[in-house]
Amino acid sequence: MARILHSLLTAATFGLVCQVFAGPKPWTETTRVTIIDGKKGQPTHLDFPDVPNDLIAVHATVTVEHAVPTGLNFFAIQVDFPNQTWAHGGPQFNDGKDKAVNWGGLVDRGGGAADYDKANPAADLYLIQCDPGGENTKPYEWEQNQPLKIAIYRGKQVTLPAGDYRMDGKVIRIGKPRIMWEWHLTVSPANGTGRVYRATIHNTADRFSSFCVWNESGYGSEHKGQRATWSDVAYRSLSDPRKMVRPEKFDRS
Repeated sequence: MARILHSLLTAATFGLVCQVFAGPKPWTETTRVTIIDGKKGQPTHLDFPDVPNDLIAVHATVTVEHAVPTGLNFFAIQVDFPNQTWAHGGPQFNDGKDKAVNWGGLVDRGGGAADYDKANPAADLYLIQCDPGGENTKPYEWEQNQPLKIAIYRGKQVTLPAGDYRMDGKVIRIGKPRIMWEWHLTVSPANGTGRVYRATIHNTADRFSSFCVWNESGYGSEHKGQRATWSDVAYRSLSDPRKMVRPEKFDRS
């Protein structure tokens, strides 16, 4: 999976929005937006402007209508933390056979390949800690045309012990404990039946300041009709921690 993992740059690398919008559009309870990998040069994200910057949870539903049976197919929510880190999570279909979920992130060093190529694990692990064994992508059986709910939410503040951790295939020695927040991901059938995928990363940030959703394709799957529809987006903030709120509008980038 090393080739696939290295490809998870941002949605700006792959994936295309099939509709071109002139500006922000209303987002409502019934809004559904389809992203399809078609022509080059089209937008890649669905962004949600004017949401609070003290977010602690977000969820969305994605229905994958077509995942290309070659290369990389990835459908994710991305959250951006105020400590210059980010994380993305959602289902994948890789090389026409491997169904999985990825939940991982990095320090922002300009976005795209730079975040991977310029990563400094010895320093970065004091800001963001992904799977301690380095396994950000793990198997999970999911079905096309079955709506999946992706949820990201904050857990407890915890202390991670000193010790050896893996990042990008390297073993990194962390010499002192770190106080961090749990950030959980779940992926599950939206109808409430079936297995729930669960994973956790850790971050020093107690909130995320923005989020978006996107599709990604690559290694032979690009421009071959990958298609997914996004709906049911809502968030929760520290300002109103008991209530899930729908964004008022969305845009593309």
